[in-house]
Amino acid sequence: MGNSCSIPSVVVTLCRTLLALACAPLSCAAGAFTLLFSAPARIWVLAKEGDIKAWHAVILMALSFGLSLPIGGLVGVVFGLLTAMYGRNAPEEPFSTKPANYSRHAIPPEREVEAEKMKADNEFAFTFETTTFTDASDPARAVTTHAHVVKPKNLDSVKGVIVVQHGLHCHAGAPRTLKVALHMAKEGYIVYCPDAIGHGRSCGSWAVVESFEAIAQNLASVFGEIARRHQGKPLFLQGESMGGMLVLYSPFFMDSLALDRLDGIIAVCPALMVADDAGDPILEEFIRLWPMPMLKGLFPKFPATPGPRGNIFSSDEALNKAAQASVDADPLEYCGDTKFLTAMTFADNLLKERNRRAFIDKLETMDKPLLLMHGTDDKCVDVRCSREFYKGSKSSDKRILEFEGKSHVLLSENEETRAKFLSGMTDFADDLVQKKTEFAH
Repeated sequence: MGNSCSIPSVVVTLCRTLLALACAPLSCAAGAFTLLFSAPARIWVLAKEGDIKAWHAVILMALSFGLSLPIGGLVGVVFGLLTAMYGRNAPEEPFSTKPANYSRHAIPPEREVEAEKMKADNEFAFTFETTTFTDASDPARAVTTHAHVVKPKNLDSVKGVIVVQHGLHCHAGAPRTLKVALHMAKEGYIVYCPDAIGHGRSCGSWAVVESFEAIAQNLASVFGEIARRHQGKPLFLQGESMGGMLVLYSPFFMDSLALDRLDGIIAVCPALMVADDAGDPILEEFIRLWPMPMLKGLFPKFPATPGPRGNIFSSDEALNKAAQASVDADPLEYCGDTKFLTAMTFADNLLKERNRRAFIDKLETMDKPLLLMHGTDDKCVDVRCSREFYKGSKSSDKRILEFEGKSHVLLSENEETRAKFLSGMTDFADDLVQKKTEFAH
C-alpha cells in the first residue's frame, strides 16, 4: 500500500472496513459464541449483587440462550466494523483526508493563537518553557509526558512550586489552564502544567482515558520528578474536574519521599460523581452483556456519548459563548463526543455507586491540607460530591469554598468570580507556605 505517511486517513479507513466485511463470517461466529457465554454470566452477576430479582434472572437466562446466537452474530459484524474505524491502530481522524499517521502532536504552537498571545503579552514578567518527563517504570510501555512551565522572572523570591492538572478533553497549554498558571506565577510560584496521557502533546490516543490508575500514576511520577528538581521548595497539587480527581488520587501512587514533599492539594470541581449521559439505559445494559475488557480493546476511540459541550460554562449567555469560542479555536482541545473507552472508565468508577463509594472511601483517607472549590450550579459534577468528600475527608486541615450559582468552569464566570477563584487558591497556598516557614524557624 506504499508509504502510510502519504495515504489519506479516509482511504486507510475504507481499506480496514473492506477487510472487516471480508472477515464478517468470522466476526459473526465470534460475536454469537461470545454473547452465548457472556450474557448469562452478566445476568448472574446482576442477580448476585441484588440488582435484579431471582425470577427475573431465570427468565433472562432462558431468553439469552435463545437469542444470543442470532443477536450476537449480527452485533459481532457491527463490532468488527467499529474496530476497523475506531480500533487502537485506526487513524486518529478516520474520515479525514489528512495522512493516516497524522496526530495532534504535529500541530505547531502558532496555531494555539489565544495561548500564544497570552504568552507574548506576559513575556516581560514570566519565563515560558516546555519540558518532558519520561516514566519508564514499566519497561514494556514507557510514558512520555509533555508539560508547560511558567516561572517568575525573579527566581530569588519564589515561594514554592504548583503542579496544575487540567480536566478531561482540555490540555496544559489551553488558555484557561494558562490563566491559572499566570496567576500563580504572578503570586510567586513556579508552575508546571503537565498534559495528561491522551491529552495535549503527551503520548496516548487523543481523549482516551484507559484507566484512572494509569493517569494518576503518571501524575505521581511527574510530581516526583518535579520534587527532585526543586529541593527545599513547598510543593502543591492543583486540578480541575478530572484533574481535581487526579490530584486527590495521585498521592496514593507517590513514593514516600515525594509524598512527604506534598504540602497541599487544591481540588476544583473534582470529578467524584458524574451524570449518566449515555442516553439509553437499555442500550447501556446491553453493552454490558459483553466482556468489557474485550470491547474496550476493540474500539476504544468510538465517539460513544455526548461530550460536555456548553454545559460546563457559565449560564450567562455571553460568557458561555465566549468560553465556548475559546475552546473551539484551540486545536489541542478535544471537542467531540466522549470516546468509548473514556466513557466506560468513568462509568465503571463513578456511575456504579458501589465502585464510586469504594473509590471515595479510599481518597478520603489521605491526610494532606486540602482546599475544595465548587460552583453550586455545576451541571457536569454535582456540588454534593465535594460536600460529601469534605465531610468524610480525614484531612486535619480541610477547607471548602463554594461559588453560589456558578458553573463547572469557574474561569468562565464574571470577573468577580474569577478573582475570588484565583485568590482563593493562592491564599490557601500562601497560608501553608507561611506556616511551613514559621515551623522551620
